Amino acid sequence: MALSDGAHTATEDFSYFTLLCRQTSTQAATSLFGISCTRQMDANELLKRPADVTRSTVQKAVVVIADSPQQFGHLREKLSMVTGAWFAQK
Repeated sequence: MALSDGAHTATEDFSYFTLLCRQTSTQAATSLFGISCTRQMDANELLKRPADVTRSTVQKAVVVIADSPQQFGHLREKLSMVTGAWFAQK
């Protein structure tokens, strides 16, 4: 779910989504909001390529789930930095 359609065509991509929390006997129904940052890199750039990496690219996503989407602009910047640092480790 964190990988958007066409994510393979971009080095970095963001997806926004909502999750429904159903009503319970103690809590009203509500929504949660998600943002994911997806990155990909050429598998040949990996310094140590694990045996389970069998495709030409490696894709990973970092996802944040929140009860309000109000800070997503700020989170988008932070997610970009986090995934960038993660992929820089190769």
